[in-house]
Amino acid sequence: MSTRTGQALRSGTVATLRGCGLLMRFLFALVLLAALGIGALSWRLDQGPIWLPMLARGIEQAGDGQVGGMHLRVDRAGIAWTGWREGHLSPVEFRVVGARLLDEAGHVRAELPDGAVALSLPWLLRGKVAPRRIEMASPKLTLVRQMDGGVSLDFGLSTPESLSDTQPAEEDQQGEGAGDALLGMLSGEGGGPLSALQEIILVDGEVTVIDRQGGGVWRFAGVEASLRRRAVPGRAMPGISGSGKAQLLLGVERVPITLSGESEAASASVPAGVKVSATLTGLKPDRLASFSPVLKPLAGIDAPMTLGVSGRFGLDGALREARAQLDIGAGRLTISPTSALMLDSARLAVAVTPDTAILEPSEIRLAPASAQPAAVDLTIPAGQSPAPVIRLRGQAALDQTHWKGRLEVSLDRVAMAELPAFWPQGLSHNTRDWLAENVTAGTARNGVLRVGAETEADFSGFKLTALEGSMSVDDATVHWLRPVPPLSGVSGTVNFSPTEVNIRAQGTQSGTALQVQEANLRFYALDTNDEQLQIEGKFSGPVADMLTVLKHPRLKLFDKRPLEIKSPAGTAEVQLSLGLPLLADLPAERITVNTTARISNMRVADAVLGQPIERGQFTLNVTNRGLKASGTATVGGVPGKLGMEMDFRDGPATQVITRESAEIRGDAQALSRFGLDFSDLVNGPVGVVVNTERRRNGRGDVAVKADLRDAAVDIDALGWSKPRGAAATGEATLRLQGERLLSADSIRLTGPRLAVSGQAFFGDGNRFERVELGDARIDESRFSGTVSRPLREGSPWRFSLRGSSLDLSGILADKPGAPPASSSDSTPVSIDARFDRVLLGPGRVLGNVSGTAQSDARGVLREARISGRTDSAEGAFDLIVTPRSGGRDLKITAQDGGALLKAFDVLKTVSGGKLVATGRWQSNAPGSALVGQAEMDGFTITNAAAIGKFLQAITLYGLVDAARGPGLSFNRAIIPFALTPEVLQLNEARAFSASLGVTAKGQIRRHDGRIDLDGTVVPAYAFNTLLGNIPILGRLFSPERGGGLIAVNWGMHGSADDPSVTVNPLSVLTPGFLRGLFGIFDNASPGNSSVTPPGQAGQEPARQN
Repeated sequence: MSTRTGQALRSGTVATLRGCGLLMRFLFALVLLAALGIGALSWRLDQGPIWLPMLARGIEQAGDGQVGGMHLRVDRAGIAWTGWREGHLSPVEFRVVGARLLDEAGHVRAELPDGAVALSLPWLLRGKVAPRRIEMASPKLTLVRQMDGGVSLDFGLSTPESLSDTQPAEEDQQGEGAGDALLGMLSGEGGGPLSALQEIILVDGEVTVIDRQGGGVWRFAGVEASLRRRAVPGRAMPGISGSGKAQLLLGVERVPITLSGESEAASASVPAGVKVSATLTGLKPDRLASFSPVLKPLAGIDAPMTLGVSGRFGLDGALREARAQLDIGAGRLTISPTSALMLDSARLAVAVTPDTAILEPSEIRLAPASAQPAAVDLTIPAGQSPAPVIRLRGQAALDQTHWKGRLEVSLDRVAMAELPAFWPQGLSHNTRDWLAENVTAGTARNGVLRVGAETEADFSGFKLTALEGSMSVDDATVHWLRPVPPLSGVSGTVNFSPTEVNIRAQGTQSGTALQVQEANLRFYALDTNDEQLQIEGKFSGPVADMLTVLKHPRLKLFDKRPLEIKSPAGTAEVQLSLGLPLLADLPAERITVNTTARISNMRVADAVLGQPIERGQFTLNVTNRGLKASGTATVGGVPGKLGMEMDFRDGPATQVITRESAEIRGDAQALSRFGLDFSDLVNGPVGVVVNTERRRNGRGDVAVKADLRDAAVDIDALGWSKPRGAAATGEATLRLQGERLLSADSIRLTGPRLAVSGQAFFGDGNRFERVELGDARIDESRFSGTVSRPLREGSPWRFSLRGSSLDLSGILADKPGAPPASSSDSTPVSIDARFDRVLLGPGRVLGNVSGTAQSDARGVLREARISGRTDSAEGAFDLIVTPRSGGRDLKITAQDGGALLKAFDVLKTVSGGKLVATGRWQSNAPGSALVGQAEMDGFTITNAAAIGKFLQAITLYGLVDAARGPGLSFNRAIIPFALTPEVLQLNEARAFSASLGVTAKGQIRRHDGRIDLDGTVVPAYAFNTLLGNIPILGRLFSPERGGGLIAVNWGMHGSADDPSVTVNPLSVLTPGFLRGLFGIFDNASPGNSSVTPPGQAGQEPARQN
């Protein structure tokens, strides 16, 4: 190396060293100055923050418009020294006071009274500002739960009053993403300055939760919270954990809450999220209920409660899963204003996801006994039975737009009176209310209720979709229709369905002696507003108790038409069906009834016209429409069939509301018990059918029909009879108005030789007025007419008859063994008649008969005026009976007396002659004798047998002239007589002609025609009677009136068809005063002496003037 080169090197080295020395001195001075500056700054910062207006303005410029286009305003901002706290390299922090967010109108939308950001020193040394810790004092935070369930952070952007469902959707999104940013800052994603952030602290904050989905606003005060970064094993990125506490503001009360949470790292299938939990102690549920509609069901819980909630959420606040457990202590659960349950404890647990909700097995334990609460306490008293335990479980799932779920409730040993406490109000509330009111005793066992329901996604529009379940019931009391006696001792099962509840019971009693074999209560149409109840029952017991139930005023079946049954007895097997709507105020008109009964051995006192019903076997049906009953029974000892119908419906005035029928068969004596007394006319069994109808306007019909086929009938008054086996009927229809009998229409009597029709009318008091006979045929009678009742007491019945013929042959016919006329009282009769022909017997006919007649109450003819003709050419006659002096006078005139006597069956052996007869009944007693005198001119006696024998006898003695001709003809006859129902008595009767005279005395018996007559025959009467007419001496020659000097005594005895005729041969030429000496040859006979009717001795017969 050259010298110059070496010198140059030395010179450079010296210069370099000199320059380095100067540099070192500068650097030392600079460090010294920096140290002095930092020391001075630290001393100043230690005295308090250094407020830097330029920093405040810079922060405003940096944050302006970053949050929802709002403006940031900061009162003060500065730098503060915190020292080396907690071993962190963050001695310097920024302080911000009075930070506010203003909207376009200048309103404060968010506020942070005080905040601090501790800076990371390593990052400061790098020349970058990086937050190490963020601390917010007294912040106001708002969380908004959106309608879709998402949660956004608002940091006080909105007041609860300003947030409403009508605000634009974009306002709801103003804080959206804040949670993501916050978690991003803590997670240190990206490795930027925010990766230095270790902790966020809130001190004395206020949090407001606005729940738009559930509907409520919740306020929390005294919020102390911190979020810290934490290491996660096996992961490079740290996690986040947090804890805190707060007080839930419920009015003036504060409920402590503890919070905890941590972040969850993302996985291949699940994005990152957070997991949080909270515990609320000392809750008062009734306070919670007033803050959110969702929590309203908690209003009835008066018991301490602890709520634990845990959940997992996405970074956007969306729920992933959650679980809540509610523990309730002893207290009272109010079900309704009138019912409550005393609780021992309860635990309910629910697990939810965004689209599922599961009610985990939960239970409610009731207290065994407690003091009575203000409301009605339904707790089972101690010592009676164990307190019931209610167990619940269920689940729900979100099906696109609807939540659909099922709930199962099981309970055991629950008093039926408590059952409504477990039945939510509003769930088939009418059925629930009915059971609460009417099931008053008993125990429910092994109960299971399964309920299905659905709502909209926002929990609106609740709808019951399924309801099913069952339980057993023991010893229950069911008031099926108050105040009707209830069913007691009910045991059975209860089954539920979405629209029905069925209760099946057996072996119960109805509150009376009725035993219920089976009863079904069916509640249906529960999914409508017109819930219904159908009751079906089978029971048996006394008829009286059954009728008591049916006639109960609550049913109102017989309000309009009472059913009067006196002292019913018997047994009944009944099927009852009852339907009614479940209304609080149930009108009787809405109750439907259908009852069918089989009645055995029924007895009713005084059922039909005072007669009892016995041994009745009936079927009965009663509905709201009416009643039907039919069966067999003995009525008053007479067997028969009975029926009854009643119509309960409204209708026109002509509607038939009651029908009754009776069909009986008995002899006439038995039927007399029903007022049908014709035992003196009918002998044998008679079938009677009675049908009645009653109309709404009070009109009524009673149709009566009698079948006389198997009976013998003998009606003397009509002269008609029939034997057994001959068909005969009688029928009539009675017309009524109310209880008043108006008429008897369609009266018909039919039988052999009998056909009568007519109509009867009645007056006040159902008094008979008259009967009108339209067309009557009795034997040969053909007539019509009217029969009217007496005008006054004691007056006669009035008969007005008109017709072509009147057959009296049956009435006048002799009847062997017929009893004498009765003297007992009957009814006076007055007859006004006119007939073309009157038949008095075989071959005995009168024509053009008209007149009036009146008999008294004993059947005695008291007055008459009759005219007519016999069947001869000159047969006119008149008959007059006139009352006089306690008796009656009779006068008869006839142009053909013989025909008239034959027609009236007085004498059949007289032909022709003009008749004038007068007489008198001395008394009006039945059977009294008619004493009088008949005078006839120009007649003939024509008895073939008797006259033949008589003529033969007198011809033997040379009386040839008198015997010529077919009979004995007379110019005149005077016949004193006495006529009784038994005999015709002749007293010194005489008849004569120019050639013959005859006297007679004795009697002719009317029933058998026996003759007992004696008399005298006088030949050559005109000459032979001259000596008898001499004064004083005449009685010597002719002791009998009409006798003569030459006469023959005769007698006629025996049957009229073949009499015995005798003549005394020694009396032919004997003077009259000696003729009696030869009576020793006369036949001994009672007819030989004069017979005077009883009571008539010494009386002279009336003579014709």
